Amino acid sequence: MSSQLTSLVPVLDGTNYQQWAAAMQSYLMSQGQWRCTKSGAANPGITWVTKTDEAGKSDTKMEYNEEVGLPFEELSEKALGNIRLRLHPTIGYQYNGSTDPCQLWETLKEKYGVPGMSKAFIEFKGLMETVIPNGSDPSPALDKIMAHHLRLKEMDYDIADKVLAMMMLAKAPPSMESIVQLISQAAKQANSDPKPVEVIKAMSLSWETHGRSGAGRGNQQRANKLSTVRPAGQPPQFNAQQQQPNEQQRSDGQGWRGGRGGGRRGKRGGKKNAQQQLAQTSAQEQQPPPGPPTLQWAPSPMPQAGPPQYAAGPSNMGYIASPVAYLPTRKPPTPLPIGSGSWTTFNKSLDLAQ
Repeated sequence: MSSQLTSLVPVLDGTNYQQWAAAMQSYLMSQGQWRCTKSGAANPGITWVTKTDEAGKSDTKMEYNEEVGLPFEELSEKALGNIRLRLHPTIGYQYNGSTDPCQLWETLKEKYGVPGMSKAFIEFKGLMETVIPNGSDPSPALDKIMAHHLRLKEMDYDIADKVLAMMMLAKAPPSMESIVQLISQAAKQANSDPKPVEVIKAMSLSWETHGRSGAGRGNQQRANKLSTVRPAGQPPQFNAQQQQPNEQQRSDGQGWRGGRGGGRRGKRGGKKNAQQQLAQTSAQEQQPPPGPPTLQWAPSPMPQAGPPQYAAGPSNMGYIASPVAYLPTRKPPTPLPIGSGSWTTFNKSLDLAQ
C-alpha cells in the first residue's frame, strides 16, 4: 500500500500543489477514502435529534450509530494518514494536530492552491515549448498541450479555444500542412472559429491513415536494405550474378560482350595475360642451370638394443676389454685397401687377369 502511495503521489513542497492534489485525489478514490476527504464530508453515524418536553422546552441531542459510524471513522483515519505521509516535513509539522481529513484538505487548498504569476508562467511556457513530432504519433504532444491548458484554466489564466486551436495549427509538422489548409477552409465555409477538439481529431486521423502506413513502408524498405547485406567472406548477390555469364564463356570458349565496350575489355584482358606469361618464361630462362648432384652420407639406422658385447679399446696400458653398445656413428666407415683379402672374389679375379 505504502509503495503505491510513494510511487504515484509526489511530495507536496508548496510549489506543486496542482500535481499533488490531482495525484492524491486519484489515489484516495482508488482506496475508497475520498468520500471522507471531499468538501462537506460528514460522519453518517452521527445524527442530531431535537426533542420537546411537556413544558415546551426543546432539547437537541446527538445520537451515534456505531454500525455506520465506525467504518467511516476508520476510512477517515486512513485518508488522514495518507495525506500527511505525502507532505514535506516543513509543511507536515504545521498540521500534526489535524484530526479531520476534510478540514486538512481545505486548509492546504486555501494556502497552496491559489496560484501566482510564476506558476502560471511555468505552465504557459511548457505549453509553448511542446513540439508536435514529424513522422510519429502526435497524440502524446497534443495531450500535453491540453493538460497545460487545463492547469492554466484552473489558475484563472484561461486561453480561448480559438487561440489554442491556432497555436496547435502553428505547431503542426510539415507532414500535416494539408490539415491546416483543410481546417482553415472548413472554418471559413462554416463561418465559425476552429476548435481544439477538431484540430486534435484531424491530426490523429491523418496519422492513422497516412503517417502510420508511411512509417510501415519506411521500415520495410530499411529491412529490405539490411537483408541484402552479406556476411563477411561471401560476395554480394550482384557479383554472383555477374559471375554466371563468365563461367558460360569459359565453357563455350567464346567471348561475351556485356554491353558497350565489352570487346575492348576482353582484348585488354588477353594482352595482359599474354604479357604475364611472357614475363614468367623469361624469368625461368634467366635462372642458372642446376649443378651436379652432391653425394651426402646418411647415418645408418640405429640397431635394436641387445645384450652388451665386448670389443677391444685402446688404452695407455694396452688393450683391455670394455663393454660397448652398438650406437649410430656420425662418420662413414673407412674402406679397406685393395688386395687386403677382405673381398675374396675380387682377389681371384685380379690373379686371373694378371
